[in-house]
Amino acid sequence: MSSKGAFKFQEFEAHIAAVRCLAIGRKSCQVIATGGEDKKVNVWAVGKMQPLLRLTGHTTTVESVAFDVDEEVVVAGAESGTVKLWDLEQAKAIRTLLGHRSPCVSVEFHPFGDFFASGSLDTNLKIWDIRRRSCIQTYKGHSDAVTAIRFSPDGKWVATASKDSTVKVWDLTAGKLLTELQHDGPVSCLDFHPSEFLLATGSDDRIARVWDMDRFSLLSQGTPDSTRISNCKFTPDGSGLLACSDNHVRVWHWEPAGLLDTCEAAWGGVADCVINSSSQLVAGTFTHQIASVWAVNVSSLKPFSGENGSRPAPNPVGAGAVSAIQPGNQSPLRNVQSSVRSPVRQAAAQSPVRNPALAAAAVENASPDSPAISAARRAEEEAQAAAALAAQQLENERKALEQERKRIEELRLEAEKAADQAKKEREETEKLRLERERMQKERLALERRAEDSTREHPKHSVQRHEVPESRSGFPVHDSDSGVVAAPARPPSSVGVNKPRAALVEGSATPAVKTIDLVSGHKLSSLLRCVSSDDGTEVRKAMLQPHETMWELLGTRLEALQAVGGRWAAGEVKESLHMACSYTDDAVLVDMLSLVGKKPGLLSLDAVSVFLPRLHDILRNTHEEYQLVGLQTLQSLAKQFSGGTLANLVHPPSSGFVDLAAEDRAKKALSVVHSMEKLEPALNSLKRKGGRVGPLARAVSASLATVIQSCA
Repeated sequence: MSSKGAFKFQEFEAHIAAVRCLAIGRKSCQVIATGGEDKKVNVWAVGKMQPLLRLTGHTTTVESVAFDVDEEVVVAGAESGTVKLWDLEQAKAIRTLLGHRSPCVSVEFHPFGDFFASGSLDTNLKIWDIRRRSCIQTYKGHSDAVTAIRFSPDGKWVATASKDSTVKVWDLTAGKLLTELQHDGPVSCLDFHPSEFLLATGSDDRIARVWDMDRFSLLSQGTPDSTRISNCKFTPDGSGLLACSDNHVRVWHWEPAGLLDTCEAAWGGVADCVINSSSQLVAGTFTHQIASVWAVNVSSLKPFSGENGSRPAPNPVGAGAVSAIQPGNQSPLRNVQSSVRSPVRQAAAQSPVRNPALAAAAVENASPDSPAISAARRAEEEAQAAAALAAQQLENERKALEQERKRIEELRLEAEKAADQAKKEREETEKLRLERERMQKERLALERRAEDSTREHPKHSVQRHEVPESRSGFPVHDSDSGVVAAPARPPSSVGVNKPRAALVEGSATPAVKTIDLVSGHKLSSLLRCVSSDDGTEVRKAMLQPHETMWELLGTRLEALQAVGGRWAAGEVKESLHMACSYTDDAVLVDMLSLVGKKPGLLSLDAVSVFLPRLHDILRNTHEEYQLVGLQTLQSLAKQFSGGTLANLVHPPSSGFVDLAAEDRAKKALSVVHSMEKLEPALNSLKRKGGRVGPLARAVSASLATVIQSCA
C-alpha cells in the first residue's frame, strides 16, 4: 500500500447554503462549477478563493452541473426539472429548457456538436439539441433516478447509471437500448475506456466492474471495497482504472484482473474527478457549504511509479497542461488566465479571418511547448472548421430571415384585411347613424304638424277614448268617429306567435285600450295609410331601419340550425368545429352553453378544437360571453384534474412503441399549450368585479394546477 501523493489542495466556502453538485472542466482541469440550495451556479478557478462567475436564473435548488468540452458553456439542472445553459463569456443564460417532471440530477455534454443529455428522478433520459432549443429524444426504461451519464468517445452511444442498480447503454443513431448491465446496488458512476470498447462502473455494492462492450458481458470485477465506489476513471493511456471510495483510491487492472495499488485519501466521497496532463488525479468533494479540491499523484502509484520493472509514466506538456500541484501551495497550478484561454480568445482563434500576428499569438497561447508546425496545422484545421461553421450559420440566418419576411408579409396582408373590414363597419355604422337622425327629424316634424293642427282646429282637442284593438295589433281607423286606436303591443318581428295580453280568451268582446287621440284634416293621409292593407305599409316603415339586424339574426339562426343538426346526429367534434368556423362569437357561446350541461361528451379531440377560440370569447365585451367561457374552462379544469391530462402528456412506459399513446400525448400537449395562452385574458378578467372577477381567479388557479401537473 502506498500513502504518498494524496493531499487536499484547496478548501473554500462555495455557497451560502448546502452544495448539491460539483463538476470539473475536463479540458484545462483548472475550472470548477458548483450548484447549491441557494439556487445559484458558481464558477471557480482552482486555487482562487473567490468565484469567477455567479450564475443566476434557477428558482429552485441546483441538483446537477457540467461544462461543455471547450469550457465555454455550463449546463445545470434544477429541482423543478428545469435545465438552464449559460454562456461563460457573456455571463448570461442563453437557454431554458423544460421537459422533466422531477428534479434533474445528472447532465452531460456530447463530445461533438451542440447536444447534451439530462437524467432525472422521473427515470427518463433526454437528449437535447441546443440550437433547436428542444428535446430530440427521450429514452425510457429505468425504474429509478438516472444518477450518472457518459457518452462514448465516438459520440454514438450513451450510458446511464441508475438507482435501480442497472446500467443501460443506448444507441443514439438507432434510438434504441443496446444492453442492460446489472449491479447489486445503486450505480453511482461510469466511464468509457478512451480507446477500447470497455465500460467501467461503480456502485453502492462497493465493487468496481469493467464490461466488454463488444460482447456486452462482464470482463472483470474487483474485490469489495470498504465503502461505496463514488467515482471511477480510466487513465488517459487506458492502462489502469482508478476507483474512488470514501477514504481512498485504488488502481485496478482487468486483464489479468487484480488490485495494483491503494492510496489513502480521506475526502469522504468524490463528486467529480479528472486526470490532467501532469498525471495528477484532480478530485472535487463537498460537505455542507464547503467544497474541496484534492490531488493524487498518479505517477507515484503502481504500475506508473516504475516499480516491478515498469517505466514511470511521462509527464506531457501541451495545450492546457499545468504544473504539478505540491502540498502547501496556495496559488493555482498555473495562472488560469494564461493556461486556459478565455472564451473570447478561443472564439478569436477559431475565426476564419485572422492575420499572421493573431495566428502566431493563438498558437503560442494554445501550446507554448509544442512544435510550431503541429500548432500551425491545428490552427489551419480550426480555421477551416470555423469557416464551415460560419457558412452554415449564415445559411441558417438567411433561411430564418426569409421565413421572417414571409411572416411579416402575411401579417401585413392580415392587417390590410382587418383595416378594410373596419372601414366597412364604420361605413355601416355611419349609415345607421344617418338613418336614425333622419327618422328623428321625421318624428319631430310629425309632432310639430300635430301641434299646428291642434291650434288651427281647437274643436278637435285631445280626448280620451276606449277603442277596440285590431287583430293585427295595429291602429284601427273608425270612419264615423274619426279616431285611431293604438295597438296593445307591437307586431312580432320574429314570426313567433305569442298570446296577446289584450284579448280575453273565450270572450266575444275584444279588449280595449285607453290612448290619446289627435284628429285633424292634416293627418287624414296618415290615417288612411294606417287603416289600409292591415298595417302592411306601417310595418315596412318600422322595419326598414333594422335590415342589418335582421340579416345578422338570420345568419345566426342559419348557423345554429346547421350546428344543431350535427349535434343532434351525435357528431360533437364536428358540431364544435363548425361553430368555431363562424366569426360570430354568439354561435360558439350558444354551443358551449349546451356543452356545459353535458361535460361528459367532451373528448380530447373536441377540446382541442374549441379551446383556441376561447381566447376570443374571454376578450369579448359582453359579460355573458365571458361567463360562459369561464364556466367552460372551469368544467375542463375539473375534468382534467387529478393527473388525468398529465397521464396523457406523459404516458407510462409499456416497453414497446405505442403510436396511439404518442398521438394522444401530442394532442394533450396541444391542449396544455392552448391553456397557457389563455393566461393573459384570464389576468385581465381577474381584475373585474361582479361575477366575472371571482370566477376568473378560481379558473386561473385551477388551470395553473393542471398545467403544472403536466410540466
